[in-house]
Formats: sequence, C-alpha cells, structure tokens
Amino acid sequence: MFIWKKLVNFIFLTIAIYEFMKYLSLALIVVTLISCTTTKSGKQNLSNPLIYKNKLQNLEISGVLNSTLPGAAQSAEFKIQLTNRDSGAVFIYGPFKMLLARLYATPDYFLFYNALSYEGFEGNPTASNLSRVMNLPLSYDDFGALIRGEVPSPPVTFIQDMSYTKDGKLLFESKNKIYSDFALIDAESGNLNQLQRKNEIGKMIFNVVYSSYKDFDGINLAQKIIFIFSDLNGSITVNAESIIVNQPFDKPFKFSLPGKLKINKLN
Repeated sequence: MFIWKKLVNFIFLTIAIYEFMKYLSLALIVVTLISCTTTKSGKQNLSNPLIYKNKLQNLEISGVLNSTLPGAAQSAEFKIQLTNRDSGAVFIYGPFKMLLARLYATPDYFLFYNALSYEGFEGNPTASNLSRVMNLPLSYDDFGALIRGEVPSPPVTFIQDMSYTKDGKLLFESKNKIYSDFALIDAESGNLNQLQRKNEIGKMIFNVVYSSYKDFDGINLAQKIIFIFSDLNGSITVNAESIIVNQPFDKPFKFSLPGKLKINKLN
C-alpha cells in the first residue's frame, strides 16, 4: 500500500512538472516574440528605414551656418522653419541679429530678399535658381527633405544593395534617367548617415553627411549636416544649436518685400 501511494504521488508530481514546463515554454515564446517586434524608443522600424518621418510636422532649427563655397566663404547665424515638406522659411543673420537675407519657399515657388543688396527674387525653386540667389545649389524639394534627414527621392524607388556589408551600414540606391541617389543607413538606428547624388555617368552632384543624432520626442534628427558640392569645390555646414519639433509657428512664412523694391523673376 505504501509503495502504491508513492507511485501515485510520483505520477501526479510528474504531471505537474510537465504542465509547468509547458506553460513556461509558452511564456518564453511570447516574451521572445514581443522583444523581437518591439522597436526601441528613438529607432525606426528597419523593415523600411527610408520611410518619411510622418510624426515630424513642424520643425525649427537655429544655429550657425558655415560656408566654404568660393566667393561665399563665411559664417552666419541662421533659422530654418519647415512645415512637413510643403513650405519653409530660412533666415540668415549677421552681427547683432541683423537680418541679411530671408527666403520663403514651397515646392513650386520661392521669394527671396537680400537685405544687403536690397534685391528681391521670385520664381521656381530649382537648384540653379536657389544657387543664384543664396549659394544653395539644391532645389527646395531636396533641401526640405535633407534637412529633415529624409531621402529626397520617393522611398519606394530605393533598392537595397545586398552586397554592401560595411560597418553596420545598409546601402540603398534609387535611379532615374537623370541621376542616382545613394542612401547609407545605420543598421541599428535606421538613421540616414549619408546621401550622395550622382549624374548618369557617375559624377558626384552633391554629398550630404549627417552626424550627432539626437532623439527629439521620439524623432531622430541630426545636429550637424554637411552639404558637399564637388563641382563648386566647397561645402555648407549646418550646425544646429537648437531644434524644436511640432510646435506652432507664431508667424506665416510668406512675407512682403519692401515697397519700391525691384523683383527679379526667375523661371
């Protein structure tokens, strides 16, 4: 009778251990799945690292702008304001916050005021036109995207180069008949580290390098952006000292030029 009782107890103990291990295994599987599908704060979902930053609506950046472009080598304070990728404003200041220049732009229109030369310009915000008025050889579309740390070409047009496996980076390419964009992405954070644009024969049009990323309310933004223009033998460096995200702007971007100022129209 004693042996039978011990046998029964052993059977019940074995069943209990089996049930416990079954539920423990199930719990471990659930935890593993959750940990694998959860994105850490401030990091993008790397299944599509080139997605637009939809949470980023209003963006204001201010700091110091350094230019090494020939004939325009200088340093000045700046403020950039962007609403999504739809419209933006740029202010350039001299000593004692004296306004030197001001730009209002949308994807198909820009208005520029040069306070030093007392000139006004308006027209289509192409790279050639913006280069002419403010030494910025980028279209407004490109400028707005790159300041936000996004690719200027549609993300769906990029294809990953699977042969590139250097330093924990991912390489993507978007090609059209005029140029190709090459985006270098940090594999861990999903941040855009570098964007190069080359023409149809492989010559560099511009090269943009990002560094000093910081999390602003769950949105990763670079505090230093270097625009390198090989053809012009120079660069423009954006050093952000203040970045404000998703705060309303107190004034509209569009402005009026001083009276009797001649406006030069650029197509």
